[in-house]
Amino acid sequence: MSKCILGIDIGTTNVKSVLFALDGSILTQESAEYPTFFPEAGWAEQDAEQWWEATAETISQITNNLQINKYEIAAIGVSSQAPTVLPLDIKGNPLRNALIWMDRRSEKECDFLRQKIGEVKIKEITGNRIDPYFTFPKLLWFKKNESHLLNRTYKILQCNGYINYKLTGCFSIDKVHASLSQIYDKNKNRWSQELCQQLDISPKILPKIYECTDIIGTVTKKAAAVTGLSQGIPVIAGTVDGPAAAIEAGVINSGEAVEMTGTSTVLLIASDKWKNNKNLTVMYQGFGNHCLIFGAMSSTGACLKWFRDQFVNTEKKVAQKLNLNIFELMDLEASKVEAGAGNLLFLPYMMGERSPIWDSHARGMFIGLTLNTTRKQMIRAILEGTSFALYHNLKEVNKLGLKVNKLKAVGGGSNSDLWLKIKASMLNMPILVPETSIGAPFGDALLAGVGVKLYNNVRDISRKSIKIKKVIMPDNTWHERYAKLFEVYINIYKHTKDDLFKLTNI
Repeated sequence: MSKCILGIDIGTTNVKSVLFALDGSILTQESAEYPTFFPEAGWAEQDAEQWWEATAETISQITNNLQINKYEIAAIGVSSQAPTVLPLDIKGNPLRNALIWMDRRSEKECDFLRQKIGEVKIKEITGNRIDPYFTFPKLLWFKKNESHLLNRTYKILQCNGYINYKLTGCFSIDKVHASLSQIYDKNKNRWSQELCQQLDISPKILPKIYECTDIIGTVTKKAAAVTGLSQGIPVIAGTVDGPAAAIEAGVINSGEAVEMTGTSTVLLIASDKWKNNKNLTVMYQGFGNHCLIFGAMSSTGACLKWFRDQFVNTEKKVAQKLNLNIFELMDLEASKVEAGAGNLLFLPYMMGERSPIWDSHARGMFIGLTLNTTRKQMIRAILEGTSFALYHNLKEVNKLGLKVNKLKAVGGGSNSDLWLKIKASMLNMPILVPETSIGAPFGDALLAGVGVKLYNNVRDISRKSIKIKKVIMPDNTWHERYAKLFEVYINIYKHTKDDLFKLTNI
């Protein structure tokens, strides 16, 4: 019986489970969606049971596929969105919905951290700035506002940690997720006793930290009954979705870069050492002590989806006649508009923004609307505005002395040639699209294969597996126009920042 590996990614909008042969080829794949809840402005939650239900559903569909019955699943690797706060009781039951990475409710807790400990000290210990994005401020909000639930909390898990628990019964966290928690001491490779003591957080509620390729346990009898998996399959600790996708794209050596666009966009640059930048984030890469520097934009793809849902979904019949889906129809419309969208600019801050501005009070804006503005121009402005945000992050990368000459693209956003052309022209560099752009599950499978010693190391198998499907070259005319508009784009945010703060506090 031939061996295969199961890679699972728990994203912001859906779970994707993919079964790979040992040569990296895809045997079968399944996906399932779940909702995000927004109880208040800036809040974002998900139901962990819906993560598991969707995961179990996709695994069951795979295990019921008669065509893959000749394969034996040798290992499982799970990655996920990050970071998250999910409190579980001693029986492993979620005590509330998870506060996901998108949640910005802990601004006051961030202010408290700055006053109590200080930005410099936090960065010295954890390597990253204080922001609601990270686990620690969210955990402090939980402690302050829901202490009755904290008193019942046995462990705080990340998204993939919960799926791993459901598969194995083991409470765990991988090193990459830990490095995004803001409770992890990167200098001592352990939870920060100093931070826990100063803020009266019991380290007992934090799970054991594993290397990404460590086997944390095996599939239990209970999980096997629900999913159709065989009992006893090894499950590794896993990683964050970004590093897993970077592995798929072959981003291994210092200076190599990839952008991953789905609900959000993450720009990832490999580095052989930890490099501090106040406007970017650093995390481990998933193997060894190599790092990834990343700029994370909160709602790029989500902005496009919002526009689709509000203004384009009624065009489904038109799309069907053209044999297109709605997003392809939007691309077709936007392609008929010149670069610059008639001087219409869009700021993609519809869930606040992470890097490089780190502003929970930022809001999305169309600037330059006139009575002549068309829907086509608005769609193009969204594609361009999200690309300006990517360019803004790349400028921060350049400050670190990391020279990026080309960029790989993976994720759902890489399906749009127009969007890729805009990005290539904005950044003035070629964008390479891998032949297989399945995303994080491929990296999950490679890490799992290393964990059970089917592969010697991630580098070798990643290099052998990468094949480039197409290269998108920049348009010089577009670049010249975008260079002029970028300065205006930046200034609009600077000039409205204080007013947006006031607006969100009225």
